Amino acid sequence: MHRPDRGALATIVLSLVLLATCAPVEGIDPGDLDRDGDGYPAREDCDDANFARNAGATEICDGIDNDCDHKIDNGVQKTYYVDKDGDGFGSSDAEEGTIKGCTVPPGYALDNTDCDDSDRSIKPGTPELCNGRDDDCDQVVDEGFDEDGDGFSFCLDDCNDNDPAINPTAEEKCNGVDDNCDGVLGSDTIDEADDDGDGAPNCDDCDPADPSVRPGTYELCDGKDNDCDGVIDETAAGSWCPDADGDGTGDAGQIVFVCDGTGPEGWIQVCTDCDDTDSDVHPGALETCNGIDDNCDGTVPEGELLDDDGDGFVRCEECDDTDPDVHPGVTDTCDDDIDNDCDGQQGEDATSQEDPEPNDDLGDAVELGTLDDSSGMEPCTTVSGQIVGAADEDVYAFESIDQLTDNWLISASAQVPVGARYCVALIDDDPDNPLASACAYGPSEASAEVDMVPYSATRTFYVRVWADDTVALSNSCEPYSLTVCGY
Repeated sequence: MHRPDRGALATIVLSLVLLATCAPVEGIDPGDLDRDGDGYPAREDCDDANFARNAGATEICDGIDNDCDHKIDNGVQKTYYVDKDGDGFGSSDAEEGTIKGCTVPPGYALDNTDCDDSDRSIKPGTPELCNGRDDDCDQVVDEGFDEDGDGFSFCLDDCNDNDPAINPTAEEKCNGVDDNCDGVLGSDTIDEADDDGDGAPNCDDCDPADPSVRPGTYELCDGKDNDCDGVIDETAAGSWCPDADGDGTGDAGQIVFVCDGTGPEGWIQVCTDCDDTDSDVHPGALETCNGIDDNCDGTVPEGELLDDDGDGFVRCEECDDTDPDVHPGVTDTCDDDIDNDCDGQQGEDATSQEDPEPNDDLGDAVELGTLDDSSGMEPCTTVSGQIVGAADEDVYAFESIDQLTDNWLISASAQVPVGARYCVALIDDDPDNPLASACAYGPSEASAEVDMVPYSATRTFYVRVWADDTVALSNSCEPYSLTVCGY
C-alpha cells in the first residue's frame, strides 16, 4: 500500500486551515475580526496579522510604525553628531550638523563633547599634556602645569611661571623685568636701559644722564631733585611759604626750599594753612557753623553739611533738625512749648496770643486792694501774671494808707521766670517818672522799693511789669509772680 508523503500532507492541511480562516463568515463584518488576537479589530489595527503592532503598542526604534499612529520611530530616535576624526566623540560645534536615527551612521557619534573634532588625540578622557592645548576637553589648558594660574604654562611661553603678572599677554612695565616674555626688556615706549649706570632704568630715572639722581637716593642741597620725588632739596634745606592772611600759618601749597637758611621776605616756615586767604581758617582754629574746614584737619563736621528735616538749615544752625517747622526766622509762640525760632527762649513772638491780663496802661490797671499799716505788721499781696509778646506789659494798682508816724516803705518784687529778663517799676501818677524800678534775669527777682514819708491820706500807687526789650532773649511763656508789700 502506498503512503502519501508527510510533508505534502502537512502542506495540504495548513492550506485548508488558512482558507478557512480567511474565508468571510456570513453575517460578520471583516473589520470586526481580530485575526492576530492582539485585542484590536482589523479596522483599528494597522497590521492585523502582527500581534506586536497595534494602537496600544510602545513605539521602538526599528523602522516600523509599532503603535499604528502612522509615524515611524517618532519620539524614540537618537541624535548623532558629526565625528570627523573618528575618535568616538562627536563635535561640540552645533554648526557641524546632526542626524537622527536608530543606529549610529558612519562618521557620526552619540556623544558631542569633542572640543577639537579635527584631532583624534583630543577628546574627553585623554590625559592632559603640557602642550598649550586642552587635551581632555575640560575647557582648561595645561591644568597641573600652570603654576601661577595666569593661563600660561612654562611649556606655553611663560618665562616665569611663579608670577601671574608675567606672561606673554602682560603689559611691559618700567621695572627691569621682561613682563611679556618676548625676550626683550622694555618696549617702543618704555626705555629700561640704564644709561648712567646708577641702577635705575631710564624710564624710572628723572635724569638718566646723572648718576647722582635716581629714585630712592638721598636728597642733597644742590638744586637737583636727587630722589626723583618731584621736589628739589626738600630734606636738605629749610621750607618756606607765604602767609598772605597773616594768621601765623603759611600756604601749604606754595612751599619752596632754601639752602642758605633764609626765605623770601614775609615768608614763614610754618606751612600748614589750608586757606591762606582767610585768617580765620588755619590749624587750631575753632570749628564754626559755616560749612568750611576751619581748623584744616581735612574734614568738615557733618553737622555743618546735613539738613535732616529739609528746612534749609543745617544741623548746627538750628535747635531741632528733625522738625522742619523749627528753625531760625519762624514766629515763636507760647502755643506749643517749643522754641520755634531757636533763639533760646519760648514765646517772644506771641503777639497773636490772647493776653490773659489786658492791663497795659494805668487806666486798665488790675486792682490789688489796699495796703494798711495800722496793725504795725507788713501787709503784702501777691498776684501772678504773664507777659505775652515783647510789646506787652502789665499794670497793677493798689491803695496805700499810712497811719503810723514812721516812714512807709513800699516795695514790688517780680519773680522772673527762667530764660526771661523782666523789669518792675513803682509809679505814683507819672508813668514816665517811676518812683523806683529794677530789672533782673530769671530765676531771680526784680525788686523796686521806695521809702515814703509819713502821710495820713489814702494814696494810689501803680506797679508796672514788662520784658526788657534792650537785650535779646528777654521773654518767656512762663508766668511771673508779683508781690507788693508795705513796711
